[in-house]
Amino acid sequence: MDATTEELRTLIVERFEVPPDQIRLETNLIDDLGATSLDVVDLVMAIEERLGIKIEEAEAELIHTFGDAVAVVESKRAGLPH
Repeated sequence: MDATTEELRTLIVERFEVPPDQIRLETNLIDDLGATSLDVVDLVMAIEERLGIKIEEAEAELIHTFGDAVAVVESKRAGLPH
């Protein structure tokens, strides 16, 4: 598993207080982890702060699963539009 995935998994485990093995790429933040839409917004802000990136609102709206979050962060780090 790459560093981005591990960083995001750690952040989600801390914020949602779930075991790390519950976080897979297909894990839906709302349906599987019980997050609210506000929790997802807070998560995006935490990702921005911890990783030093800026996630635009349109990109944040694409984050439904853990895999979506990984894809957005990796594209930001690579300098690509998502």
